[in-house]
Amino acid sequence: MTKGMPRSQTAFSSVEPSFSSLKQQVYGLAGVENTKDLKSTRNEFNSLDFRRKASWREALLLLTKSEPFEHWRSSPPVKYREIFAEIDQASQDHKENLASVKRTFKQLDASIEELGELTSDCTEEANTLKEQTLTSILQERRNRLN
Repeated sequence: MTKGMPRSQTAFSSVEPSFSSLKQQVYGLAGVENTKDLKSTRNEFNSLDFRRKASWREALLLLTKSEPFEHWRSSPPVKYREIFAEIDQASQDHKENLASVKRTFKQLDASIEELGELTSDCTEEANTLKEQTLTSILQERRNRLN
């Protein structure tokens, strides 16, 4: 055992972690707080019985196996960096285009609303002109008859 280091943290410790320690590690790695949420994170967990310590060991093993991929993804081999850079750029372009489309739709909505108001105003004005024309025609006929 290394001096000053608890026995459970030594490199060659033969002490099995406690049930609660396993749970805390698994919850911490998965970023959840209960078994229901844990089972929703990965399909492999659905078949595990989390009342058993062996299931917690298996979950911990599955979660720690996925860490190397995350590490690999953060600094991939050179041949994949260009591909990931292209994917990231395409994703960024997509986000920008989506934001542009949303702005365009907002402007279109505003224009449609303006056109609706303009149409309403023109309709009212046309109706007023019709009434004025009819009134002037009737007035003119009355004047001729008199």
